[in-house]
Amino acid sequence: MGVKFSDKDMKKMNKELNKSKNKAEKLLTDKDKTKKTINDAFSKAVKNEGPISRVFEDLKLLVSLVKDYLSGEYKEIHYGSIVAIVGGLIYFLAPLDFITDFIPIAGLTDDVFILGLVIKQVSGDLKKYAQWKSTIKKISI
Repeated sequence: MGVKFSDKDMKKMNKELNKSKNKAEKLLTDKDKTKKTINDAFSKAVKNEGPISRVFEDLKLLVSLVKDYLSGEYKEIHYGSIVAIVGGLIYFLAPLDFITDFIPIAGLTDDVFILGLVIKQVSGDLKKYAQWKSTIKKISI
């Protein structure tokens, strides 16, 4: 997926990601809906593992982190990071985002880009969580 985005394209995608973060803040008030959303995102990821291979392992970790956060098992993360993660997953789920997901493989290019941005944004939290998770138990989805 060696696609280059223009500055204008990146601004549009960031605008959409910010909308997704706003949706995430509202969604996080309902644990059941949040769980369904992250499960749906993971299902979509599994179906598209090849095209999103660059971020697939980190995406599994993001989903696991949110699940542990929602269950109360893991709270050592800033709320803003949880909002960013759930916002990224909402963006990933949206079929009609910057590049429509109905275009085979290419439709996931913007999703991988946005997930990469989120992963980069929360990388410190993700590393801390991975260390915690490795001492507690294996990552389960």
